Parts: sequence; C-alpha cells; structure tokens
Amino acid sequence: MNTINDSGVTATIYSEPSTFNSVALTMITDAFQSNIKNTQDTLEIKKKLIENDPDLSTKEKLYEYDKINKQANSDNFKTLFLILGAAYIITLCT
Repeated sequence: MNTINDSGVTATIYSEPSTFNSVALTMITDAFQSNIKNTQDTLEIKKKLIENDPDLSTKEKLYEYDKINKQANSDNFKTLFLILGAAYIITLCT
C-alpha cells in the first residue's frame, strides 16, 4: 500500500500497477493517436479533392468541408469512447 500526498490531495494505492496494465494502456494510447493521424490524412485528401472540383461553387465547397469535419469529429469521439471503455475494462481485470 502506497500513500501519495500531492497539493493537499491524498491518494492511497493498494497495489502496484501491473506491467500488463501499463503495456495495454500504452497500446490503447498509440491506437488513438494513430486513428487521429489517419483521420487528419483522410481529411486533407478529401479537402484537396473538393478544392480541385470545378463543378462545385464556393458555397458548396464550404458545405462539403463542414460535412467532412463533422464526420471526422464524430469518428474521433467514437474511437475515444471505445478506447476509454477498453481502458476501464483493463483496469477492472487487473
């Protein structure tokens, strides 16, 4: 049992974090960062395609940009909640 007192807040840790827990959380963090990078790359490709489409007016281009940004945000939040759920399950199991 370890007691940590930092800035007037005391926390008691009843067990040391396991190696499995640390590795699993590192993998989850890496997966989330990778997902964000892939989403950003996809956004850039879609934006370039929209920019170069001669059939779209400026208003239509702005609408398309807004649509893909909302989709990217939605995808990132879904991934975040899945990863947080996985992290919670891992902490319950260890």
